[in-house]
Amino acid sequence: MTLFHMRSLLSTAFFLQTALATPLSFALLRIVADHGHAGPTVWFDAAVAGLWATTTLATGIIGFQRFQGVLQYLAAGVQPAWAVFLPVVAAAALIGVVGLPVAVLATLPFRGGADATGPSALATQAAGYLLALVACCASAALLSCAVVLSRHAIAFEPLIMIPVWLLCGIVAPSAALPAPLRLIAHLHPLTFAVDVARHRAFDPAMPVQAAGCLALSAAYAAAAAFGLREALRRARQEGTLDLA
Repeated sequence: MTLFHMRSLLSTAFFLQTALATPLSFALLRIVADHGHAGPTVWFDAAVAGLWATTTLATGIIGFQRFQGVLQYLAAGVQPAWAVFLPVVAAAALIGVVGLPVAVLATLPFRGGADATGPSALATQAAGYLLALVACCASAALLSCAVVLSRHAIAFEPLIMIPVWLLCGIVAPSAALPAPLRLIAHLHPLTFAVDVARHRAFDPAMPVQAAGCLALSAAYAAAAAFGLREALRRARQEGTLDLA
């Protein structure tokens, strides 16, 4: 079902544009800021920026089901809420994967020979990206249930996207943040995923960072399952599941 919803979302120009244009623009801005040079992590940062941009679409993805006129029927089914809505929520995050080759291709012409990424660094970046996928799917679930009662959830997307970009380490290293902001940044699993990708080779800190990402993602998912059930119960009581 997740693949079905991904194909459906990518057939809509707005979702496809977000998935492709965000990593491209992020990579180009980083290259311009670095005077026409792309460091070895720019492709990863741009890819994660695109992944998070599509994840924030989950704030309104259940509301989009209302716009399509199917939300009330989905909510009335006999399956638990997480089984019904998790595929479409995960699809909102995972369509960002189509931006990965865009990020890689956009940075290749600006890479210097001295910045060639070795196999060890590529392995840590790949591990970080996989963890980022888990973090974004869990975040998408939590975001979707938090605003399912709002008919104007799309207005919250920029308010969620930019702060996480700034804090998670893809704009500036999270280690360079002041201590209070660094603490706040590590309340989000995506920060741990980026931390893993920053290692040039295997480091004893990596398993701890990976465990932090997975543990926080599990906590987000559990909170989302409870929150979605309660949000839908309240929506039924208030009669806000349909377009009327």
